Amino acid sequence: MTSVLVVILEAIACLGLGAAVLHMSRLLNLIEPIERVTWSFALGVGLLGWLLFVVGVFGGFHAAVLWPLLVLSASGIAVLRPHTLYMPSRPLGIVESAILAALAVSFAFDVLEAVSPPADADSMAYHFALPRQFIAAGALEFVPRAIDGAIPLLLHMTYVPALAFGGEIGLTLWTMLLSWMGVALSYSLARRVLDRTWSLWVALLLATTPAIVYGGGSGQIEPKLILFAVLAALTLAEAIRSDDLRFSLICGLAVGFFAASKYTGLLFALACGLSLVLLSMHRRGRWFRHGAVLTAATAIAGGEWYLWNWINTGDPVFPLLFGTIAYRDPTIWDVAHQIGLSVYQAIGEREVPVNLLWLISYPFVAILDGYPTFESGRTGIGPFCLLILPIALYGAWRGRRHIAASPLLALVSVAVLFYVMWFGSGFSQRIRHLLPIYPIVLVGLIATARRWSDERDGRVPLVAAAGLSIAIQIAGQTIFTRNFAEHVFSGESRDEFLRRNIAGYDAVLWINQHLGQQDRVLVSFRNLIYLFDVPVYYAHPVLDGRIDIRSDAVDPQRYLADLRRQGITHLLATLPSSPSDASGAHQWQALTPDCLKSVRTFDVESFQSRTLPTYIRNQERWGLFELNLSGCRTVTDEPLEQPAPERKIKP
Repeated sequence: MTSVLVVILEAIACLGLGAAVLHMSRLLNLIEPIERVTWSFALGVGLLGWLLFVVGVFGGFHAAVLWPLLVLSASGIAVLRPHTLYMPSRPLGIVESAILAALAVSFAFDVLEAVSPPADADSMAYHFALPRQFIAAGALEFVPRAIDGAIPLLLHMTYVPALAFGGEIGLTLWTMLLSWMGVALSYSLARRVLDRTWSLWVALLLATTPAIVYGGGSGQIEPKLILFAVLAALTLAEAIRSDDLRFSLICGLAVGFFAASKYTGLLFALACGLSLVLLSMHRRGRWFRHGAVLTAATAIAGGEWYLWNWINTGDPVFPLLFGTIAYRDPTIWDVAHQIGLSVYQAIGEREVPVNLLWLISYPFVAILDGYPTFESGRTGIGPFCLLILPIALYGAWRGRRHIAASPLLALVSVAVLFYVMWFGSGFSQRIRHLLPIYPIVLVGLIATARRWSDERDGRVPLVAAAGLSIAIQIAGQTIFTRNFAEHVFSGESRDEFLRRNIAGYDAVLWINQHLGQQDRVLVSFRNLIYLFDVPVYYAHPVLDGRIDIRSDAVDPQRYLADLRRQGITHLLATLPSSPSDASGAHQWQALTPDCLKSVRTFDVESFQSRTLPTYIRNQERWGLFELNLSGCRTVTDEPLEQPAPERKIKP
């Protein structure tokens, strides 16, 4: 119950912050009742994350600071007077009732996931692990690790109160609510151009989208970024239509919050800026003033994390500018890791070349799950867009004379420009990175397809496409949720659930029971980081340069120096299957027995899928070692100087 109350309070705090800003800008009464709630929440999430960054920098992640911040923020809800939220509506029809029932089923599945322990690898590695680290420290800490450490973390800041006061269930309930509100905001977007029935179709299609199902209840932020992307697109369209600078201000805040949550937000900011200027000029609006307001608001809302990176490293987009500017601490990154990162992205994140042919082909191939790197199977967007595309294209052709005056033009412009820049950037080609703009595309396709169906009384193809897509997506959600349902309804304990969903969990249990806060364990298993109660250091062969475990690293002396610098007392590693495997992550094998004391071994069964865990299982053996760096030698080198004190294991 405490977890639920904490989530409710944080939700009200977001509503209060957003509503207060909309009220002060005198926009609250210019929008529809449902938009007063959805816009306020989306804006408030960004504002709360922005404020929590400031609190964290000054060491305020404590109850004495966080509780007053939430309560004070929640007081802003007073401007949302009940009578201003009333919106008369007609009774529900059979189709609408059926859609709402399906939505209820989908949301019930989400709840089963939310009340189960988190097990997603990305969440364990950093989405949930970093907020837990910040709470333990009582302050924001800089983690100089590329891609998942020194990154924009505005949304993650909102995880801090939920986890600190609501515990693990409070955290998972909060991430679930953020995804639900993204669906609600997308519904309010649809209501601007569609009737209530088709707006509900949009909500159901979005709620059951594989990428939402997979990442909505976890720490994955793409489903949550829908809040900022849709709000930005909506206010951008209003700014162009009305030539009102206040909408450009809100748009800039939303864009900034996107950029402060993920690096792809920089591309989204550029897409919004170009759309605003070009379309304002076309309508002879005040394009320069709109652009200036948008830019200023974006910089204020989104600049915190880039300034934070610059202060700590000298690189605002660490490590993108390595080699161009001097780093404040040269030990955190080097040429070898920069080359390794480039290779890692080229091999692991990109599947197809960046050219015009693939720019056009990518959406079709990705929806059809053409390559493993796209991850379309578990984090795709479903088949609906592909099914209705021909109808939508015909509808767009029929209405081509009205495109310039269409309220959809600004929305489509932002989505298309973002996609083109994202694909052309050459970064990750995982389709889930397009999820924030998916609701915009979904609404645009349905609205243009409706032109064809209205003219020809051809609603059957549209309804059939929506029904088939939803049937497929709900079937997939059912399979995905089975794992959580088994946990909830069987009475399975948390440890039992994690043991069968996370490889190596028994090692975590043993370490938590036998080591203490004076120890620090070197770990390279990303799916375990959040679960440790004792201090750990998450090392990565490519993303972290502070402890060199690259596959081709063969410098035991540097390795030992890195271990001492980071205060490592224990090492959890995979025992090699071959004695010759002694490089990179196995550099520890070059240490003499007086450096390492074997503490315990663990038999680990790993698997590639939590949803279908019976497939592709592998057996491994892990070892836990205690490090004694006092007088430590490598196989070939002399003892290191300045011995570190020994650490003992708790009885």
